[in-house]
Amino acid sequence: MRTWSLLYRKECLDMIRHHKWIWVPLVFLLLGVSQPITMKFLPDILAAAGNLPEGTTIQIPTPSSGEILGQTIGQFNSIGMLLLVLATMGTISSDISSGVAAALFTRTVSPISYLLAKWAAAMTLTIPSFLIGYGGSWYYTVQLFGSVEVGTVLAAGIVALGWFCLIVTLAVVLSLWFRSGAAAAFTAIGAAMAISLMSFVLNEDTVSFLPSKLIEGAQLLLIDQIPSFSLTITMMSSIVVGLLLLVVGGWSAKARHSWLPHEKGAS
Repeated sequence: MRTWSLLYRKECLDMIRHHKWIWVPLVFLLLGVSQPITMKFLPDILAAAGNLPEGTTIQIPTPSSGEILGQTIGQFNSIGMLLLVLATMGTISSDISSGVAAALFTRTVSPISYLLAKWAAAMTLTIPSFLIGYGGSWYYTVQLFGSVEVGTVLAAGIVALGWFCLIVTLAVVLSLWFRSGAAAAFTAIGAAMAISLMSFVLNEDTVSFLPSKLIEGAQLLLIDQIPSFSLTITMMSSIVVGLLLLVVGGWSAKARHSWLPHEKGAS
């Protein structure tokens, strides 16, 4: 446990050195805050930029507070997810390339402890960043459009957060298998897109097992609609997939023959 704690602290310090604790939460906050503000002043923005005849009035239906928060989650699912993957894509591959991983494993360091420390640090960055952005959006939504039931906001946030945690878990495990952090990021984003597209192909009885439906489920909760799929099954399947990724990643790390740079570890 002491070794894991030291590895976890090392990874958190690395994130501080690379300013990830600043720019990742800040971007999430900007995304969250900009959505309600943009929707509030959208008619004025269009009127100012549209070169419309004098006296023209633009009528845009006012969205509900739940719709605004749902749109914020949608923003997180595009720009926010890309940001998280970029922040975690080289978490292990960079250590291998620089020789840090090989130096660590000359000591009594367990590959599983190493992987779990990397994953925990990534979660420590992901969860607060999401909560800061989501909380900022919630605050400005209430100020500009009206209140939203606290229980609904919290439930939707937890559901959506499960999807982001899963994608970050995938990015961390992929960084163990790819020499290039860019390749790990590209694969993680491609997998997320593929899972999302599968919801248009599979039937209603099967889509409940797709983790990507967590985003849709969270958005439906915010507008007081009941999903056509089982959100409980979706959440459980996401947890199972996440655990399987960590198990397979741990097995792969333990079976790896070499952690030296520019050498392929056998699996």
